[in-house]
Amino acid sequence: ICFLRAIESVGLAEKGEGGQWIDEQYDRVLQDESYVLPVNTHGGLLACGAPWEAPIMFAVYEAIRQLTGTAGQQQINDARRALIF
Repeated sequence: ICFLRAIESVGLAEKGEGGQWIDEQYDRVLQDESYVLPVNTHGGLLACGAPWEAPIMFAVYEAIRQLTGTAGQQQINDARRALIF
């Protein structure tokens, strides 16, 4: 439920429609090979270890890089929002 509320809070979906938004994105990814839904643009947390502090700071750092246009090869064009969950 927290993930759904986060999606709605950042404006990706209207309040109460987060689940539907997720379903639509999932279907779109499956149906359109050219559609990209950026997730874990830093590559994930396999190399970050288990402590909570290190992975979350890495995620914050990546979000800042995306929003400031300094993410290099991982850069998402026109990034305006970042959701750290």
